[in-house]
Amino acid sequence: MESLIQLHEVSVEWRRFDNFFALWKSHRSATQLIYVIGETHRCYIGSIGSRKGELDLGARYQWQSVICARAILGLEEDHGQVAYAGILKKSSGSFQSIDIVAIEADVQNSFVLACGFENALFDPKDLAEGYSLTHSGELPSFLLRD
Repeated sequence: MESLIQLHEVSVEWRRFDNFFALWKSHRSATQLIYVIGETHRCYIGSIGSRKGELDLGARYQWQSVICARAILGLEEDHGQVAYAGILKKSSGSFQSIDIVAIEADVQNSFVLACGFENALFDPKDLAEGYSLTHSGELPSFLLRD
C-alpha cells in the first residue's frame, strides 16, 4: 500500500553565534528561520515565519527590546549563551508556515531527547509526519548524531 503522506525533504544549514545579539544583527531581516538560544540548558528554540509568515526577526525582536534584555540581565554583547541560526532549504517548492512549525517541532524534539525537558525554555510543538530533515554547518550539539 502506498503512503498518502507527501515527504518534504528539508535541509537546515546552521550557523553558530557567540550570543543572540550577534545572531540578531546578522539575521534581523530573515523571514524564515529556526533559531536556538542556548545549547544544553536554559535553551529556547523558536522560528520566524511560522505564524503569519510576514514578520522578520528584527520585527519579532525589536532592537530596543534586545538592548533592554541586555540591561535587565546585566550582560555585555560579547557574553551570554551561544545562539544558532538555521537557514531552511527545501528540495522543491517554497515553505509555508506549517512547514516551519514542523521543522521547529523536530528541532525542539531533538533538544528534549538529548538534554531533557527540564532544560527547555519552550513548550515543544507536536511533531508532524512527512518531513525528512538533514542538518549541516555549525550544528548545536544536541543535533549531532553518530
